[in-house]
Amino acid sequence: MKKVLLLIFIILISYQSIVAQGNVEQIAKEIITAYKTSDADLLKKHASGILLPAINENFYADKQAKKLVALANEWNGKIIEIRYGTEKMMGKTINLVMVYFKNCKDTDQLCVVLLSSIDKSEWKAVGFGISKIEKAELEEYSLELQSEENIPAKIDHSEFTIEMATGKIVKDPSTEKLQELLKTLDDDNFFITLSCNDGFLQAAYSDDGFSAEYSGPDGYFGATELLSQKEMTKLFIAYIDKVKNWKEDVIWESIE
Repeated sequence: MKKVLLLIFIILISYQSIVAQGNVEQIAKEIITAYKTSDADLLKKHASGILLPAINENFYADKQAKKLVALANEWNGKIIEIRYGTEKMMGKTINLVMVYFKNCKDTDQLCVVLLSSIDKSEWKAVGFGISKIEKAELEEYSLELQSEENIPAKIDHSEFTIEMATGKIVKDPSTEKLQELLKTLDDDNFFITLSCNDGFLQAAYSDDGFSAEYSGPDGYFGATELLSQKEMTKLFIAYIDKVKNWKEDVIWESIE
């Protein structure tokens, strides 16, 4: 009996997954078809309310619309892959979907339909629906839609700015962008500063490791020992993600 119940449970879960994916897939197919056939009514069916007035009898004559029509043309009717992304923002759950339907002509980019849903509302096209993305962007998304309880709350990084030794400046960086830039530190690009409203954290590269300093309401401090790449990355991520005890794994001394 237990085996039968387990089998039924697995079938139900699989069925729900297929239904969810099938719904997204069908919407994506209709959006692509709307561009291939210049069907404004079909495109309106899945457009967000703010963009509905722009989709009229003259829509497909627009220069931007023609580019999207070109992306939809020569589609073979099959969906290659569907990827999901989920996050919480301002108390709402936002689901994003990338429906990869073909490789873009004369480029390494992928042609996708972008859809979104807020708090389990029906799926709607992001912008006018079709876009080009890099393969790496698609791979950042998951093959399955996350359950709501597993969604991490989005952390506001708007007060943060990254400055590199090269002069590169990034405002409102994501945690992923910070990690990417930390990996670029070397003899030429030898320091990084992550600043916010009440101070900063910075690190400098050397062959032996990374020196670190921070300034905040409690003063100006430097790490007593050099940090490894792993330790330095962990420190910066905790700082930008506003972890309460972000500096406790490092021994600091005042340098004022």
